[in-house]
Amino acid sequence: MKVQFSILILAVTIAVFSGCAKQAITTTSQLPYASKLKSSASIRSSWPAVYLTVYQSPGQTGSSTQLLDGVIYEGTGGTGSGFQPLPTGFDNTIQSFTLPQGYMATFAENVDGTGQSITYVAAVSDINQNLPSRLVNNVSFVRMLPVANVTKKGTAYIDTNVVSVLNADWYYNWNDSVKYYTTTHEFVPMTWGKKAATAGIASYFIGLTGIDHILSFNEPDNTSQSNIPVDTAVNRYKVMLSTGLRLGAPAVQQGNAFGSGKWLTLFMAGAAAQNERVDFIPIHWYDWGNQTQILSTDSLTANAVLNRFKTYITNVHNNYPSQMIWITEFNANPNRTNSNVHEIFMRNAAIWLNAQSYVERYSYFFPNVLPPTTGASGGYTLTSIGTAWLNIVSTSAYAANIIPN
Repeated sequence: MKVQFSILILAVTIAVFSGCAKQAITTTSQLPYASKLKSSASIRSSWPAVYLTVYQSPGQTGSSTQLLDGVIYEGTGGTGSGFQPLPTGFDNTIQSFTLPQGYMATFAENVDGTGQSITYVAAVSDINQNLPSRLVNNVSFVRMLPVANVTKKGTAYIDTNVVSVLNADWYYNWNDSVKYYTTTHEFVPMTWGKKAATAGIASYFIGLTGIDHILSFNEPDNTSQSNIPVDTAVNRYKVMLSTGLRLGAPAVQQGNAFGSGKWLTLFMAGAAAQNERVDFIPIHWYDWGNQTQILSTDSLTANAVLNRFKTYITNVHNNYPSQMIWITEFNANPNRTNSNVHEIFMRNAAIWLNAQSYVERYSYFFPNVLPPTTGASGGYTLTSIGTAWLNIVSTSAYAANIIPN
């Protein structure tokens, strides 16, 4: 379920197609180390210098050097435009590091961010860590940058006025163009289709100061959406590793996220075979096949939907225990027109999602018949379901530091 549109990027018009009847927004960052907007280059340039310290021995010992926030450092042979060389003697000699709170850091084997790689997020405290054995003395790409301290609840919408009214910390809009910045929302771009996963778009993302995550292809298993063969998706996804940002897997349709021969199962195997890092799994879920179920009360109907939702998300986690999960599209079924069922379900789903440590973010997909606002003619007044989403209290996306294996 998605819409198509074009955007201007790097002075080149690129056709990008959006997905499931979706919706858009803005950008902000409420950072734990400073209440500054990382989306504003002019403000950010006035911050005190912050560094990632890397060491040539385990346990933060031995010779060390400091790498500046926001810069991509590469080893010998690198050709990345705007990248900086690793300090002399530190190409393929890093064994441990200190990452300050409020920042993330990516280490990779190859100068373009590919090969063995890992991304850490120092969300609640500094991280003092030895690199995993696969990267000890095997790092030729490093990037540290701020990470926004957002809550789990976000907004998926094309109209930025609606996003502002719903007032969640973060949003996405099935688009890779950052058109709007606000003081309250962080934008997460998406490489909707294979034409958006290019070196040019990667360079565009590298040049932005307001993003720290990227969503990948939108329903590549769906012929009416991005419709990408697995092998093509694996190869195009690889291009985006040069950004040094946290990357999400392609978001597939409900039912194709796990199991033998399923699209995402094949993608994850292909990505692993090429040592491609996948930081989180975005999920779409619409309770397909159960839209005609109506129990004796709205609460019972909504709770039945919730139980199926919990089972599905739990199964996804069990199949991909090493990745965090984002539920970027979900509702109690777009064919259900009973707003009360949706509202009960979304509130109870949020309570459950807030309690799951492996769920990092979530955003509701409002059915066409149940929009969150009355629209421009009504001054973007919240509807009942929009008010329900606005009033949901969400927990932090980062309850702990992210230290992968």
